[in-house]
Amino acid sequence: MMMKNLICSFLILSIFLLASCEKEDPEIAPIDELSALSFSESFVCQPLAFDNYLVALINRNNLNSLCAYDEQGNKLWQKPVDEYIIPGVSYSELNYIKIAKLGSGSAILNMFVIVFDKFQSIENQIFKAVSFDVSGNFKWQLMDSIHQPDTIIIQQDTIAMDSIFIIADSFQHANGNHIVLSYQIDEKSDSTFLQFSNYNENGSFQGDNYLKIKGKRLIYNIFLTSDNELLMFNEIPTQGQSYILMDFAGEIKFEIMSDRPILENYFFHETRQGEFLISSSVIDISANYKGVVLNVDKAGNILWRNNLNNPQATIVMSVTENADSYIFSGFNTESTILTGVDWRTTFSQNKFNAVLQKTDLNGQEIWRQMIPGIINTSGAASIGTDNISFFAGKYDIAPGGKNDNSVKNIILLKLNPEGLILN
Repeated sequence: MMMKNLICSFLILSIFLLASCEKEDPEIAPIDELSALSFSESFVCQPLAFDNYLVALINRNNLNSLCAYDEQGNKLWQKPVDEYIIPGVSYSELNYIKIAKLGSGSAILNMFVIVFDKFQSIENQIFKAVSFDVSGNFKWQLMDSIHQPDTIIIQQDTIAMDSIFIIADSFQHANGNHIVLSYQIDEKSDSTFLQFSNYNENGSFQGDNYLKIKGKRLIYNIFLTSDNELLMFNEIPTQGQSYILMDFAGEIKFEIMSDRPILENYFFHETRQGEFLISSSVIDISANYKGVVLNVDKAGNILWRNNLNNPQATIVMSVTENADSYIFSGFNTESTILTGVDWRTTFSQNKFNAVLQKTDLNGQEIWRQMIPGIINTSGAASIGTDNISFFAGKYDIAPGGKNDNSVKNIILLKLNPEGLILN
């Protein structure tokens, strides 16, 4: 009898200990009427989809990691990255943070912060890039400030600088160099100076080179094409916003002026046909907020325009290209986002619904799936072609209807090729 009591006591104690242990990620948890794979962590910035895995910068319990998820939601690797932050700031305080692809499936973490003086003038612009291999292992890093020379040399001309260079974006050159682009408007000649700061594969500075292009341009986003040309989103304040394709000699191959105000550019994607997909949010002629995807050829012709406002604005954050289709992921919202989409803050405000959309190569919708019954979600990216793994962020609403910024999760939904949710 005593032995039986001891066994019962042991079983009860074991069950209690098991129940009190923290569950390992991922865990299966019901989300309203759906059962989705749920992770007790959140996206810090837009994740990056490779062929069959997703690379993401995540935050859990105020610790930041770079990790890779496979199609089943398993973590292929996870590496702490708090040691790589720009000194003196946190990931939540950065002005800009982005994951970009390098060759052979590796990734690079780009970040910058702008330091202001007591008069709210720019005192410094610090940027950092950290490179990781396909297994998430550290390769190299660089940190520097935007260079502010007194004079620059373009061809045979020595030109005095009247203002400061402003950071625009960074990219990986075909020769392996990491390039940070900054710009300075030249009021005298109605033109803009571009400064290309070059760093080699070990992060060592290799020198600056300069171009002068027509128009007083604010440079926002840059994409290096397979032809080693620059596709840029920019603005001439007196004329409007545009997309330009330019070579490294400064020759503008095309310029597409926008017929409506662009609030934000989300991505450039070069297709297998050598065309470009460009995602942005705009205000149309009726003052409606909407998402737009443009398909543009290398001559600057708009092949099709997908206005994503059914029924509210649908903002596209990423695209997966298949042989005969595109799969776009993003979110649906009734709220105009004026300050730019930021995974650290945006989706803790107002109401959003994660959206996955499949179109043919001409932009015609095949199906659209919005996570049913769940508000405050945003679609991050999808991987897979037959069975689709759709990663999204979920933000809980605290009692009283207000959003609780501390409760953020990553969820994973599985869909079949027809867009039906399998969870």
